[in-house]
Amino acid sequence: MANSQTIGAAPIRRMSGAPIGDTSIMIYPFGGMLPSQSMTLKHPLLQDSVRISGVTGSPSYFHLYRVDALPNVTCGLPSAASDRYFGVFTDPPSTQYNVSYYYGGNPYFTPFLEPLMAMFKRNTNAEITCLAWSDANATFYPIGDSVWRLTFTDRKEFILDHYSITILPVELSAMTVEWMDEASNKSQIKWTTESEHNTDYFSLEKSTDADVWEKLYHQPATGNTEGPSHYSVMDENAVGAMMYYRLKMVDKDGLINVFPPQTLVRTFAASRAMVFPNPAGEVINIYFYEKISSPVLIEISNEMGQLISSFSIDPQMAGSCISLNTHELPDGMYFLSLREMETKDPEKCTTILQTKIALLH
Repeated sequence: MANSQTIGAAPIRRMSGAPIGDTSIMIYPFGGMLPSQSMTLKHPLLQDSVRISGVTGSPSYFHLYRVDALPNVTCGLPSAASDRYFGVFTDPPSTQYNVSYYYGGNPYFTPFLEPLMAMFKRNTNAEITCLAWSDANATFYPIGDSVWRLTFTDRKEFILDHYSITILPVELSAMTVEWMDEASNKSQIKWTTESEHNTDYFSLEKSTDADVWEKLYHQPATGNTEGPSHYSVMDENAVGAMMYYRLKMVDKDGLINVFPPQTLVRTFAASRAMVFPNPAGEVINIYFYEKISSPVLIEISNEMGQLISSFSIDPQMAGSCISLNTHELPDGMYFLSLREMETKDPEKCTTILQTKIALLH
């Protein structure tokens, strides 16, 4: 008797309703896409690209496309500077995915504009209201010419743009940064304005290398005043050997002024370890400034605080360095914790380092 085989049903082809675009990729994953799968779509000449990864939700199809033109609607874009955008069309709507946008080679975004850049999103090109585009609150990594955002859901389109820069009617008279409790990684940032007119809010950012910046605090402004206004913010996770802080002021018309960064230097006696590089790719390194006499508990958690990995290593000598292989972890933001295990009770371990790391393979 001849061997019999069962032929699986072919996936259903669907019309996405999205623009065909100048280039596109369509995947019909039989049984769903694996979280480790990714899709990358590049511009053929300028080489800026979008990468989709970390797909969850078992989509029946996944369509990534690029359009080399201004969007049909630019409302919500502060400058409408870029003549290309990318889009995702997928089903079901509950599908989640990560977006990495690599803008190296894009002529519209120079190093001068990087502090003002933002990724904007809208649902589809059918969204034609003046609220269509909005800031996606993505994270920028100028050191790798990339910007990414975790966990988009459903059909979206993405474009890079930049906010306007101008001299705003505000006088910043002082900005200081200092340690509140260096051993506990707590610092304090203060600034004073002599007067404010039409001011909306301040955005305080921090960095460990003056290149990769993350938002620390959103501070509403006094608004309109002829007298001094004083502001103070505490950073409870100042873990770098050297910390940089910079202030952005935004007025009610959306105009931005970026002030020069301030530096806070840590004494090496208080800095027990450091992690590099950050963002990382296949490997992250941990360097110990001082001797750790007990085993070290290493914990890696995702951005939701869920524990991904936990293990211990031997006591470390001052000046030692270990490497952790991260190639199996998908792109995203993670929390790394190092604790000295003087006892068997994890709750009584002494914290060596707690920091946020980004993986961009």
